Amino acid sequence: MIDLAGDTRPIRMRPVRPPTRAEVCARWDLIAEERDGQIRSGVDISMRHVIIPGVVGLIRSAQLGRQTRVLDVGCGSGYLTERLARRFDTVLGIDPSALSIELARAQPTRASYIQRWVEEMSDDQQFDLVVANMVFMDTPDLESTVSAIDRLVVPGGTVVISVLHPCHWPYYWGYAYEDWFEYPKEVAIEATFRITKAISEVETFHFHRPLERYSDVLCNRGFLIERFVELMPSAKVARQYGTTPARFPRFLAVLASKPELRD
Repeated sequence: MIDLAGDTRPIRMRPVRPPTRAEVCARWDLIAEERDGQIRSGVDISMRHVIIPGVVGLIRSAQLGRQTRVLDVGCGSGYLTERLARRFDTVLGIDPSALSIELARAQPTRASYIQRWVEEMSDDQQFDLVVANMVFMDTPDLESTVSAIDRLVVPGGTVVISVLHPCHWPYYWGYAYEDWFEYPKEVAIEATFRITKAISEVETFHFHRPLERYSDVLCNRGFLIERFVELMPSAKVARQYGTTPARFPRFLAVLASKPELRD
């Protein structure tokens, strides 16, 4: 369980009917400024020092050139997008949260931003690299999200995603012990948003999806999964949490590719 350093505010967590895209977006609008502050200040240790370095490491391993066209799906307020724009010439961040995009545009960066769900993107733009950082467990329709990414990435292109580790996150947050939880079954969860060092007043949605669900959806669209990386903090980073050292990975990153067209 998360140690919130004596914070005694109640933490709410329950299964709910699957939220609509509008409902998901409305919650992220509510928390956008708070999340931007947590990430940029470094209060969100996991995002700054575990998840983003893991995603960037996978991108580096793909050995992509500077001319690579990049789409950052679910870019939030743009912290990762800005890092990508230092490495690549063409970077577009998209997010359905209007406030998140407003915050992203306020930063000095060469990246461009659009308020949009990836499913709403036109095929007019094609990308060599699509990044979906902490998106797949939040999207209401995983199949449509992956299908949209498939439309937008060029043959021979690369996809990098990160998610909550579905095998371990339910134990970390404690709902693995609830009567309503069954690992093989997808379930929408409404819960108080919190990180190790902070707890929000806002409740957000996420979906528990078993590991094979992610791999099946990617493979069914023809993607080749090249690497799974279970993201763990270094010993130095682990000390920043001020809690019991992590004994299992909380996050997972995936490198996949779209095969070249063949005659």
